[in-house]
Amino acid sequence: MQPDRRTLTDISTQAAEWLVRLSDEASTPTEHDFVAFEQWQQADPRHRQAVENLQGMMGAIDAVPKLAARAALEAGKTDPRQVDWPSLAKNLSLVVLLLVPLYWLYSTQTIAIWSADMRTAHQQWQAWTLEDGSTLRLSGNSVVDIDFDPDLRRLEVLRGGLLIDVAQDRERPLEVVSKHGRFIALGTRFVVEKRNDQTVLTVLESTVQVKPTDAGLTDDDIRLVAGEQIAIADHRIGSIAKLNAAKFERNWRAGQLVVDGQPLPTVLAALSHHHAGLLLYDSDALASVQVMAVIPLHDPDRALQLLSESLPITVNRYSPWMVHISRKQR
Repeated sequence: MQPDRRTLTDISTQAAEWLVRLSDEASTPTEHDFVAFEQWQQADPRHRQAVENLQGMMGAIDAVPKLAARAALEAGKTDPRQVDWPSLAKNLSLVVLLLVPLYWLYSTQTIAIWSADMRTAHQQWQAWTLEDGSTLRLSGNSVVDIDFDPDLRRLEVLRGGLLIDVAQDRERPLEVVSKHGRFIALGTRFVVEKRNDQTVLTVLESTVQVKPTDAGLTDDDIRLVAGEQIAIADHRIGSIAKLNAAKFERNWRAGQLVVDGQPLPTVLAALSHHHAGLLLYDSDALASVQVMAVIPLHDPDRALQLLSESLPITVNRYSPWMVHISRKQR
């Protein structure tokens, strides 16, 4: 049976309107507003799912400051010093929130997410034992569909990441798939993470075979062993990197991201996936800020506090749903 698209449109629009209302500086939300919002989410499972999907999609709106400049000029404010950049960024992002559901609703991927078998909230790491005895762990804000039949065990990563500890089954191979490729278990334990523009495989034990979705990328039989990692994107396959598998697994299970000299926008992009709201920032303005830290992905607010204490940035919180990160003015 096909989903009722008109009903889903109404729900997604209502979810966006709630986020706008709770992010409105002009009228600070009250405790009653938050209680009413929670009641609305509990009234129908689709309500909460609509909110989670909107938050997940709108992690970081890099173009908002540029759009704000254009909006200010069109409004007649030709002097950049007169522009209230944070307010403009916030207001424009709220407009985007209202427009996003119309695009988001009709994507095949989103319909699949609505009907997926397992999911986690933004800051929730959770494990399940599957029917074959395999252990599946999902990181925060992840969605996975499961398809087991007499011939094959298949897990599809629709969003986020998983760690699978594979139970032996000589009759049914196990594979994990994403938009970018298939990862066939020839051993026991590995991690697959679907990020915005790529999928990353990290092998923790034994061997995994890699088959990119784009058959034109390679005819080779790519196999990774424990301690190796590879990223696959549209029309591109990365080189195999070496890492400490035991350390990677400990950090992954703990919801920690170890950063060693990466640009701040890269870190914020990872953090936004686990933040139950909007992180607004200008990637160009922050690109030169380098980060060396252990980031607690399971606690985005704590992570932002740690970053603000050690880096030349300012973190402004407009509401529980809206955070703006900018470079400190000299």
